[in-house]
Amino acid sequence: MTGCNNEGGENEGKPAQLAAGTPDSVKKIAEERGLSEKDVEAALKTYIPSGKFDDYVLFASGGHSGQVFVIGVPSMRLLKTIAVFTPEPWQGWATGSAGDPRDPDERRHADRRRTGRSTGPTRTTRL
Repeated sequence: MTGCNNEGGENEGKPAQLAAGTPDSVKKIAEERGLSEKDVEAALKTYIPSGKFDDYVLFASGGHSGQVFVIGVPSMRLLKTIAVFTPEPWQGWATGSAGDPRDPDERRHADRRRTGRSTGPTRTTRL
C-alpha cells in the first residue's frame, strides 16, 4: 500500500504535476494544499465512495479499554466498536435493573421468594 507521507523525497515541496486528463477542480485542490502527484495517487487508492464496501476488514484490539474495533481497509473507517469487557448501556451488556434472571444471585433470591427456602448455601443452627 502507498502511504501519504511522501517517502522518497523526489517530489517533496513541489506542486502536483497531474496528468492532462485530470479535472481542473482536482488540480486546484492539489495546488492549494501543496500535494504532490504521489499524495493525490495515495488518496485515490484509499478512497471508498459512500455506500461501497471496503475490500478487507481489520479487527483491532482496543487495549485496556476492553473493546475491539472493526476498521475497513483501505478506507480506514471505523465501522464498529465492540464492547468485550466494557459495560455499555446501549448494548445492554452488564447493565440492567435489579431482578435480572441471568444474575445467579437474583435466581437464588427468586427461588427463596417463590418456595420459601433457599437453593444456595444455608446456615443451620442447633438449639
